[in-house]
Amino acid sequence: MGIALALVALITGCERRPRIEPPGPGTAIREVAAVPMKTARQIAFLGTIAFVAQNLEGMTALDVSQPRNPRMVRHFGPSEIQPLHICPLTPDTLLIADRFRGLVVWRVKGADDITSVASLRLPGMLCHLETFTTGGRTFAAVASGGEGLSIVEITDLTAPSLTARFLHNADFTRQVAVRGRHAIVADNKDGGMKIVDVADPAAPVLLFRVLLPGFCDALALQNDLLFAAYRNYGTRIFRILTPANAADEILTSQSVELLSQVVRSTDRVRNVLPLGRLLVLANDSAGVEWYDCSNPSLPVLIAEWRAPDDVMSVAERDGLLYVAAWNAGVRVIEPARPGMSRELLRH
Repeated sequence: MGIALALVALITGCERRPRIEPPGPGTAIREVAAVPMKTARQIAFLGTIAFVAQNLEGMTALDVSQPRNPRMVRHFGPSEIQPLHICPLTPDTLLIADRFRGLVVWRVKGADDITSVASLRLPGMLCHLETFTTGGRTFAAVASGGEGLSIVEITDLTAPSLTARFLHNADFTRQVAVRGRHAIVADNKDGGMKIVDVADPAAPVLLFRVLLPGFCDALALQNDLLFAAYRNYGTRIFRILTPANAADEILTSQSVELLSQVVRSTDRVRNVLPLGRLLVLANDSAGVEWYDCSNPSLPVLIAEWRAPDDVMSVAERDGLLYVAAWNAGVRVIEPARPGMSRELLRH
């Protein structure tokens, strides 16, 4: 009954719309650097190296020790790697969701000292991954495109092994976020979001689905808030409700509450990045948008920036935003609004 009531509340809450105010004075955004490259899709940092996933074009390593003068130090061609998502695991290890090769493990001692440790072919087109630990063992939850969710044990990085698969009428699984014993899955099917119990990685169990219009493309968690991009339906902000007697178990009650929905344009929200009270959205041809989510029930637009091409994702490092802007390459931008850079550093 609790689950049903939670879902009814979600569906009825869909009618609520936050009031979006125009940016105030002084909300300029400065572009401080640009690195040309094709099909920049996602950026991940390992120390002072930024790795840029470029899909069929391979991957590029940038030296960002001087962020206003990033330097391209190495390009990995598609014959070596074709990443859709890069996930730093340790200070010298990358996990890579390769479009065709599956899950790939690289050891990185420097841009010129990279070793392929292992790879594991998995079903589907690998789009995204996130790691978690349970029972002293480490796993990767992998969004496997048209083949649902794959759970891979990576306790021994030299020998990753498929532990389980979760399908449950999956259409195209794009992203996954893990907190505690639960994986939150972004999928095109059935309103786009599934909550899966992975306490036993060998037997993932569907807990419930969130039935709202739109295809869920991206997810991010921050404290008790869940941010989900629903393509042309904008971004929805949920609160995860946890009972008082289960402080260590997020989502134990299997309920979430829809707080607000941000729909500013018909462009496709591809990536969500919460930074403290701020929410940064990668909104395709609409560019990058900043929202003040001090009150998550009423997000307020405070700044925006248009890229020369479609914005695929954003990443933050030392108060600067690194924008993967498809064929416009990587753009480094800095909020010029008083106090905004400090807020990024404070998150």
